[in-house]
Amino acid sequence: WIHRKWWKGLMETLTSALVCFRWLPYRRELLSLPTGHEYCVWWPPSSSRKGRRCWVLIPGGMSSGRDFYITSLGTSAAIAEDESWVVFHNPGQGGSRCRGDEPYGFTRTDCLAHFLQHIRDKFDFIDVVGFSAGGMTVMAMAQEENPIADTFVSVCSPDRIRLVFEEQSRWW
Repeated sequence: WIHRKWWKGLMETLTSALVCFRWLPYRRELLSLPTGHEYCVWWPPSSSRKGRRCWVLIPGGMSSGRDFYITSLGTSAAIAEDESWVVFHNPGQGGSRCRGDEPYGFTRTDCLAHFLQHIRDKFDFIDVVGFSAGGMTVMAMAQEENPIADTFVSVCSPDRIRLVFEEQSRWW
């Protein structure tokens, strides 16, 4: 009896995931810091590169813009049709390469700051949403003196461990 409930729950979960799955095409853009560090952003074809508002979505550390929660938010009513959205990836994610000599981690904000500065004059408002480990970057950026974006939202992020990652990144 218990196994039957488990199998039913598994089948409902898999069916829901298959029915709701959206394979969105993205235009990948590789950008570089003046120091040579490469990062990547993915723009959906429907998103304008200028306008009233841009949502910058940051996936978790072990995921990309293809994950269910990113595509669900990007295509939901939470983001109006006249608003833009983009998926931001730190070095080593989303098709960007990670240089061997660079200290990298979930709490680095230099690439995000560079990208936000790059789009700041093209949008009236910039909202940054980080999921899971991506939220650690959001929390670190929100605490800076000049955070560049207007709103920072962290969803299901392990913020206390962010302090550990920040301390370890100083070792490099």
